Amino acid sequence: MNSRKSLLFVLALLFVFTFLPACGGNEQKNNNNNEQDVYFKEMEQYRAEKDSAFKYDAHSPIPEEERNDFKGLKYFVPDTSYYVTAKFTKYKNPDTLKITTTKPDDIRTMQRYGEFRFSIDGKELALQGYVNVPLKKYFYVFLPFTDLTTGEETYEAGRYLDIEFTPGDTVCVLDFNLAYNPYCAYNKRYSCPLVPMENNLNVKILAGEKTLKSH
Repeated sequence: MNSRKSLLFVLALLFVFTFLPACGGNEQKNNNNNEQDVYFKEMEQYRAEKDSAFKYDAHSPIPEEERNDFKGLKYFVPDTSYYVTAKFTKYKNPDTLKITTTKPDDIRTMQRYGEFRFSIDGKELALQGYVNVPLKKYFYVFLPFTDLTTGEETYEAGRYLDIEFTPGDTVCVLDFNLAYNPYCAYNKRYSCPLVPMENNLNVKILAGEKTLKSH
């Protein structure tokens, strides 16, 4: 939708300004207090600006009649233990798959581009990364996922990460503090890809956006 693209452009500028997850090098956060303080301040700024865009932008996914009462999105407290380095392996012959969405008549065609392997809480985990075709020189890998918070603290249909990518990259940063809800979490008029079963993580990802619903 054009309106969604307009708001995404605004948010993308904020995203790039701070710390868009990327590939190409090992950028694991360390325990340096100054570095973490800067990271937390940037995260706070990004979230405040996103909340402002959701409240005031004409193309916000928050229904217009609810914006006056919108107090901002809900988030886990930023935690650098969910800022991890992943090893990426590209599939030699990527297969194409159909991904269902929240609307039965909308089926997305994507390519299973490769696998991201990483560890959280001492557990070895993996996510499949998907891309649109045809590919461009620089592009984003789409990582939808569910975890043990899904349907409780977080949105029942899962959350997303987008990873900036260049062909040839083998090491990537996955920052789950930037995990976000699809637009259909806020407005049912949107169509959002559902998470394939292969991207269900058997851990709690206590990072990123929470659900706005009360449980």
